[in-house]
Amino acid sequence: MMSSSAVGILGWLKRMWLGKKSSAAMTGVSQLMAFEPIANSDEDILFVALDRAGIGAALISTDGKFLRVNQSMCDMLQYSTQEFLVKEFFELTRSGEYLDWSRLLQHFVKTTDPCQFERCFEDRNGQIVWLNMIVSPIRDNQKRSITYLAQFHNITKYKRNEQIARYSQDLLQGIIEGIPDAVFVKDSEGRYLLVNNAGAQLIGHDITEVIGKTDRELATAEDTSRVLSLDESPAKNGVIVVNELALTVEGMTRAFLFTKTPYRNQAGDLSGVVVVAHDITNHRRSAENLENSRAELRALSARLQSVREEERMRIAREIHDELGQLLTGLKIDVVSLGKKISEPSAKKNWEQLRDRTQSIANSINTAILTVRKISIELRPGLLDAVGLTAAIDWQAKEFEKRTGIKCKLKFPQENIVLDQNRSIAIFRIFQEILTNVTRHSQATEVNVEIEERDSELFLEAVDNGRGITASEFSNPKSLGLLGMRERALLLGGEVNIRGVQGKGTTVLVRIPLENKPSDGIPSSHQ
Repeated sequence: MMSSSAVGILGWLKRMWLGKKSSAAMTGVSQLMAFEPIANSDEDILFVALDRAGIGAALISTDGKFLRVNQSMCDMLQYSTQEFLVKEFFELTRSGEYLDWSRLLQHFVKTTDPCQFERCFEDRNGQIVWLNMIVSPIRDNQKRSITYLAQFHNITKYKRNEQIARYSQDLLQGIIEGIPDAVFVKDSEGRYLLVNNAGAQLIGHDITEVIGKTDRELATAEDTSRVLSLDESPAKNGVIVVNELALTVEGMTRAFLFTKTPYRNQAGDLSGVVVVAHDITNHRRSAENLENSRAELRALSARLQSVREEERMRIAREIHDELGQLLTGLKIDVVSLGKKISEPSAKKNWEQLRDRTQSIANSINTAILTVRKISIELRPGLLDAVGLTAAIDWQAKEFEKRTGIKCKLKFPQENIVLDQNRSIAIFRIFQEILTNVTRHSQATEVNVEIEERDSELFLEAVDNGRGITASEFSNPKSLGLLGMRERALLLGGEVNIRGVQGKGTTVLVRIPLENKPSDGIPSSHQ
C-alpha cells in the first residue's frame, strides 16, 4: 500500500494532468492510473509515470537541491541520477541564465499557480540544451510547500530553428537595407512582414510601426484603395506586375515604378508579394527636360530656316528696290547725258549737263550707302575693324535714332580684346536685347554696362519697362531668348533674365574669356 504522502502527491499529479489537453499529458495520466494499483513505492509510481509520458521531471527541495529525477531528465542533460542528487538547480544553468531560486519561492508565496519559463542549460558534455520548465509547489495538509515538482520539455530544436529564422530575418533585413529602393514584403492578408528604411520613409512611419500592419491601418483611404487594387493581381494570379504610381512624400509628389512579385510557400501556394518601389521622379524630369530641349531645338531649327529665308528676301528686296532703281536711273541718266553731249547745242546747255552729272554722282553715292547699309546689317565692319565696344556703341546710336529709346552705355576703361567668335556672339546677343526692348518692354530707357572680371566678360542690360514674366521667359516659343541662351552656352557661358512687374527687366550675360572644354565653337585667337 502507498503512504499517505505518496497518495497526496499522486492525487495532486492526477489533478494537474487532468487539466491538460495534450496527448502526452493524457498518456501520463493513464499510465499513472495503471501503475497505482500495483505500486510498491510512492516515488516509483510517480517517476515511472513521468518517464512513460516522455517528460523530464524532478522533485526539488525548497533550498533548490534535487531530491529525485526521472530517466528522461537524465537523458536530457547526460547526467546520472547520482550526479543530479549532489547538485543544486542553479549549477546546471548556463552562465548568464542564472535562475534566482529565492524569487521563484517568493512567487509561490503569493500564488499556487504553476510558474512556466525557459532556461538554457549545459549538459555533461558542455552542449547547450534549452528546456521549457513548469514548476509547481506540492503542499502538505497545512498548505505549506514541502517540495516542488519541475517538468522539463526539451525545446532545443525549436530554439535552434528560432535562431536560424532570426538569423535569416536579420540577414534579409541587412540585404534589403543595402538596396536604395523601397522594399516591402507582405503576406497574403496584406500585412507587412519586412520593410527597409527606404520603404518605411515612403510609407511615412518607422519600421517598428509598419511591421504587422496593413495599408488600411497606415495609409489614407484613397491611397489604400489604389495600393490594394495594384496588389490584388500578383497576390491572386501569381504574376509579376510592374506599374507606375504617383505618391506624396514629405509634401512633394514623386513618381515611383512598382515591381510586385508573388512568392510561394513550400507547398507551392501563394503566400504574399514582394514589392520594390524605384523612385523615377528625376528620370521623369530628365526625360521631360530632354523632350523640351528637343522641342526647343526643333523650333529653333525651324526658326533659323525661316530667318534665313526672311533675310534672303529682305536682302533681295533691298537690292532690287533700292540698288536696282538707282542703277536703272543711272543707266537712263548716262544714256541721256551721252545723247546730249553729242548734240550740236551741247555747249549752250552746259549748265544743265553739269547739274545732270551732279545728280548722277549723288545717285552713285546713294548706291554706295545702300550697299554699305546692307553690308553692315549682315555683319558690322566695325566689329572686325575696331572691336566690340565700338560696334556696340554704333548699334546703340542707331537704336536711339530708330526707336527714340535712350540707350546709355558704360564700358571699362581698358579696351576689350576678344576673339572673333566671342565678339560676334556678344554683339548678336546685344542686338537681340535691343530688339526685345523695342518689341515687348514698353521701356523709355535702357542702361547697358560691360565689364571684365575674373577672366569673364559680363554684359548687363537694365530697362525701365513692364518687366518680363516667368511664363514669357520659359516659353519654348520665345526663340529670341532661346537663341541668346544657345549662343552663350556654346561658349561656356550663360544668360540670366529676371523681371519685376512694372519696374523693368534685367538681362545678365556671362561669357568666359578663355576656352573651356564645354566651348562648342573654338575661337580664332585669344
